[in-house]
Amino acid sequence: MAWRSNQDDLARARRMEQRDRERQTIGEGTGPLFFRRYQVDVDAPDMSAQEWMALIQSDPQLCTPSEVARFEKTRGASGKLRVGDRFYIHIMGPWDGPVEVTCVTPTTFELATLDDHMEAGRIIFEVVDRPGDASGLRFRIYSRARSHTRAVDLAYRWAPAARGGQTYMWTRFCSEAARLASPAPPQPVDVRTFEAPYADPMTTRDAAEMAPHQGTLADLAARALNFDDDASSDAPPTDWNHDDDRTYLVSEP
Repeated sequence: MAWRSNQDDLARARRMEQRDRERQTIGEGTGPLFFRRYQVDVDAPDMSAQEWMALIQSDPQLCTPSEVARFEKTRGASGKLRVGDRFYIHIMGPWDGPVEVTCVTPTTFELATLDDHMEAGRIIFEVVDRPGDASGLRFRIYSRARSHTRAVDLAYRWAPAARGGQTYMWTRFCSEAARLASPAPPQPVDVRTFEAPYADPMTTRDAAEMAPHQGTLADLAARALNFDDDASSDAPPTDWNHDDDRTYLVSEP
């Protein structure tokens, strides 16, 4: 499929920008809520976390695979990122959509989808210390969103090309971001995508919404033990094993 001309894209973006578009909340979406996370580690970056993120924020197109998508800034000054800036993301196929910057810190930024975007939700980009490695950094993208319409929902769930295109775009974004921080070949990008088994809002930044993990914790807290808990004995039930496992939890605002 051939790209539309840059002039056509710019004209379309300007026409769309004239509308008073509102943010699309997860509650306004259709179908299941999907959690997605993409991350890549850099062992010995040539810059600090703040310098790395500043470079990405200066122009997201530096990390975007041009054969798949293009970030066009339609509000805000070039070369920097501020809350309220807007981008129109031109994506090959019928998936174009506008986004607005809703949070910017030295090591993170967040985009919220606007009306006419294919999804209703938010996506966060951040640089964090690599767990267990004082000299390493980790770049990750994670999103929580539902489809904008039933047609988009059906396409995403039943058309492999729709899911694959999204995964390819953000996987490549991570790889290109890693190349900005180090000349060494980037490590494989770790991808996690799953459908939430519960109705879960997006973020703690809005008083009416819970953090994504709280639905799971509330569900676990309400469950009863499924074995007899004998407080007088240190021995577990005969058909159980006692395992101790630790894992890194995502950081919170």
